[in-house]
This record gives sequence, C-alpha cells and structure tokens, in this order.
Amino acid sequence: MITTDIKPDILIDYFDDRENTNPMVVVYVRPETNEVQYEKALILGVSPYADVVYLANLNGKVFLQNALILDHYASQYRFSINAGNEIEKYPEMVEQFEKHFGVNFDKDKIVGSFDAMPKLDLTADDMFDIIVDSKDFLNFYGQTIKKIKGYYVVNYNIPALVKRYTPDVNIFVMAARSKTPDCKFEEINQSIFEQMEQNVRTPIVDEDLLKELKWNEKIKRTYHISKNHIMAMFDMMDFIFRSNGERIGFIETPLGRRLVEDLKFTEDMLFKLKEHPIVYIKKKQEKKKLVNIINYARDKTMEESVEIISSIVF
Repeated sequence: MITTDIKPDILIDYFDDRENTNPMVVVYVRPETNEVQYEKALILGVSPYADVVYLANLNGKVFLQNALILDHYASQYRFSINAGNEIEKYPEMVEQFEKHFGVNFDKDKIVGSFDAMPKLDLTADDMFDIIVDSKDFLNFYGQTIKKIKGYYVVNYNIPALVKRYTPDVNIFVMAARSKTPDCKFEEINQSIFEQMEQNVRTPIVDEDLLKELKWNEKIKRTYHISKNHIMAMFDMMDFIFRSNGERIGFIETPLGRRLVEDLKFTEDMLFKLKEHPIVYIKKKQEKKKLVNIINYARDKTMEESVEIISSIVF
C-alpha cells in the first residue's frame, strides 16, 4: 500500500468504526454507467438496508496506477493468460470441463482470452458480446469458458474489462454498512435493480442481448455489488482509499478483523487468498473439497464465512 501521486476524489472518508461490527457491502458503477442517475439508483437501492460510510470517484488513472482491475480480477486474469496450464493444476476442474463439453481435456484447444483474439481473429468486444448456447458455456470455480470456433476460450470478458478502464473514465464507488448484523446481500442487490428498472434513464446495459439470463446475472454489466462477506472484504481492500491514495488494510474490514484478531491470520495470508481464491477446504471428517472461496461463501453468514476460511487446507 504505497502512497501514490494520483489521488482519488473522496466524497465521504471511510472511518473504521470498531464498535460497529455490522457487515459491509461495496457497490460501484461500470465505466458505461458512471452517470448521476445510476449513482442515485445505487444510493436509493442501498439506503433501506445499509448506511453509506464511504463515497468516492475513482478516476481511470487511479485504476491504472494501482492496477485495480488486475488486482480485482487476479484469479481470472491468471487463468486468461495461462488457461489450460492453470486448469490442469486441478483434477476437479479437468473433470468438470470434460463432463460439460463431452470431450477429452486438450490444452491445444483451450486458449486464454488474450491469445484467442489473434488466433480467432476477434476483438475484445467481439468475445465479450458473442452469445453461445448453454452447452457451449461453462462457469466454474469463478472462471468461465466459452466455446468459439472450436476453441475453448477461458475468461472471454477480461480483455474487454481491461480495455474499458482508461484514463478518461470515472468510477463512482460506495461502501455501506448494514443496518443489522444479518446482511442480506441479495435483497440489497434486488433493491438496486428495481430502482434502475423503474427509471427509463437507467437502462440495464445490454439487456436485450442478455434477455435469457436471470436478473442478477444481467446486472453484472451495469454495476458491481459484493455478494457475500468474503467478496465484500476483498472489494473493500480494492476500492476503499484514504485521502493520501493508500488503500485500507484487511484489519479495517469487519471480516478481516475477525480473521486477523481471532484466527491469527496475517495480512500476507489474506493477500495470498485474495489472489488465489481456488482452494481446498476440509471440514471435520469430510473429504477435502475444491472451491472458489468467494463463490462458495454465497448465502453464508459472517460466522459461516469465518468457519469456511478456517477450514482451508493451506
């Protein structure tokens, strides 16, 4: 966490209130939706459930200087570069790939999204917008595979995401603290979605293109929201800045403080987990299980999230 030359525009400074242990949620717009009406919809959607404790406009230069997108999508970026080699590390992933696509695992046909562009003569936006049948699409362990022209393209969306965060964009970011200890992430998400649906000036991005998807999948191109306690902890680490340009530490997040103070996790251990969320967990007498720790925490309480992380086989 190094002091930077380019500072974020902080509208509400984050204060680490140690007395209030209620969970946090982070929400931010996409480059295409950084407009006042979308910002208003986020605030109105969040306000019945949580109190805003941090607001910032992050210029694209802040994203580039801090490599925020690469930090935020560290696992997906690694798979989009190394593709078959990364999948091959995990027999469970190979097995699921073969079962879904009905083919033997062949690294020559599995390509990362950056290599796929020249190989398939596609742009980043081409790969992002191509819609395929469900049999040609696999979402597993936080990674995606889209079958295009006979090749299995890993994390097709990463080149387009990287491309969108230029020095000219500004991203409105909000962190809010739940009004109760029992944070309902899905309810907050639905509340924001309903705010946008009610206003013709806040259309869901590419809604016609994504019409076959459920509402909570459609919105991913319009805004981001933390979907569970573990994701919220990592989101806070990525997007909550101090006025001097430094980012906060894990111990300044509700879940992070529990892990550091109660379970004696170090900041280095949590940084490693953030970059490598695909891990094995083992609970009591059960066999060890491969999970993406972020996705696995869906619908889990704070206590359950602590238990999940404590069961990781390091």
